[in-house]
Amino acid sequence: MWNDGDKIHSKLAFDIAKILEADYTPESTWVNVYLNGEYHGMYLLTTAVRDQDVFNTEEAIFLEKDLESRYIVEEHFITQEGNGFVIHRPKELGEDTKEKISGMVQEVEYAVAEGRLDEELVDIDSFVTQFLVDEITLNSDGFETSSYIYKTTDKAAFCAGPAWDYDGAFGEYLHAGVNNVNPAQSVLDGEFTELTWYQKLYDNPEFLEMVINKYKDDTAKLEERMKIIKKDIATTTTMKESLKSKKNIFKKYRHIDKLNVEIAQLKKDLEKKGSI
Repeated sequence: MWNDGDKIHSKLAFDIAKILEADYTPESTWVNVYLNGEYHGMYLLTTAVRDQDVFNTEEAIFLEKDLESRYIVEEHFITQEGNGFVIHRPKELGEDTKEKISGMVQEVEYAVAEGRLDEELVDIDSFVTQFLVDEITLNSDGFETSSYIYKTTDKAAFCAGPAWDYDGAFGEYLHAGVNNVNPAQSVLDGEFTELTWYQKLYDNPEFLEMVINKYKDDTAKLEERMKIIKKDIATTTTMKESLKSKKNIFKKYRHIDKLNVEIAQLKKDLEKKGSI
């Protein structure tokens, strides 16, 4: 959350993902950290996204969509449209297995590019849900980096998710330390043009209808949760203390005195996004 001005983007995104019933969303809670009796701030404690049991079976495949510039491991491949993936599971990875997995993902990409919602290849419901999480949060990383797809023993098709890494969400991106994206914008707009799968899925009328229907179905739950979140945001005494204790770390991107401004901006953006 190092470039997250109000330090609550990831928690808020996880809450939204749970409301939308996104599978395997990490559990998360705030914790106050003390070392040798000295307070070191408030942190978000989460389950490790890759270490969930479901992703650590012999049959599981767990891939991270990432930028080519970040590849520091051999366990990666690039699709014909230039989408790069790192293979996190299976851990034991031979060249034959790597080639098989890259071929499976390429099949998915062909289907998406051709406008086919092939449920033998793609778990459509999970992509609808993950797209909505990224759209509502205006996640600049959404299916560009720090995004996941997976197959498990009970899923024949590739699924999108789990939700992860939302420091660059809610109008804040590129580690710029400024809120410079209109909350009415879409993850398909402007800076987010590299999201080839999202764009092509969204262009499919059937997929779009599923997105709209799910959003309508879950609007009441989202609005209710937003009310609670906005109350939580309003009480930030402990968080301010946390940031003060780490002011040298965060000063590069934020001055501690701007916290209340950041929180007010987030509340305003959530209200605007919710009224679209």
